[in-house]
Amino acid sequence: MKKFLALSLMAIFCAATLTSCDPGVLKGWKYIETRGQISIGIDDTFTPMSFEEKDEEQNINVTKGFDVDLANAVCEELDIEAKFLPLRKDNKPNDLKDQRLDIIWNGIAKTEATEDKLIFTSKYYKDKMVIVSLSDDVSIKSIADLSDYKIGIPLGSAADDIIKAHADYNSFKEKVTTYEMKSTIDPISYNLALQALKNGDVDCMIVDGIYADYYNENNNDNKFIVQEFNFGEIELELAFRNGKGEETLPEKIDEALKKVIESGKAAEISEKWLGKNIFE
Repeated sequence: MKKFLALSLMAIFCAATLTSCDPGVLKGWKYIETRGQISIGIDDTFTPMSFEEKDEEQNINVTKGFDVDLANAVCEELDIEAKFLPLRKDNKPNDLKDQRLDIIWNGIAKTEATEDKLIFTSKYYKDKMVIVSLSDDVSIKSIADLSDYKIGIPLGSAADDIIKAHADYNSFKEKVTTYEMKSTIDPISYNLALQALKNGDVDCMIVDGIYADYYNENNNDNKFIVQEFNFGEIELELAFRNGKGEETLPEKIDEALKKVIESGKAAEISEKWLGKNIFE
């Protein structure tokens, strides 16, 4: 009996010890700290924030951009490795829940549909969701005008989140075409929506203001015409898993982000990609 009791207590102790060390059951910052790596979801067609570009010397695609550099600086502050993965259009909350991702850095908006499922924090810059066209024939001065034009949107993007949550969405939703890249993971694709606009398949496109500004600064011909009406100012936030114990990760990321901003590193990154310091 004593031997059986001793073996039972040992089994319980071993199980408890293994559980406490298993990254699969750890939560929040402890889970990331144990792994030494964080999986960051990004829209990898979202120039200049996060996009892929071919490195001709190494003959590989490299992920770069404002958000990539900023996330790397935050991870360096925390002494962990950043692993960037493309967002999947219909799986953003589930990819956090299932631990494919630990954080969504861009390509998501805080709406009623996402607010209860995720933890949002670290409002690190403000932007506007704007409507752009390539033709002078397009004139959108109010939301009522949207029903007169064909609208292109990257499926699953922050723009997609915001307009679908808008009170007047039903008044123009029949005019909306969403664009997605067909692949094994179905990532968001700004590039396909932009190509549709250039081809004349749609009359206008709803995008982040920062995307529109960067496009115009880097294209001498066929610049975007930014329409008078827009969907207002938005605060860009980072999204995390929700649940007991998960709040320690956003707290840690928030602390590190503040240090990166205070050190001046964030300003350098902003000047490099955006031509201005958005942290002033």
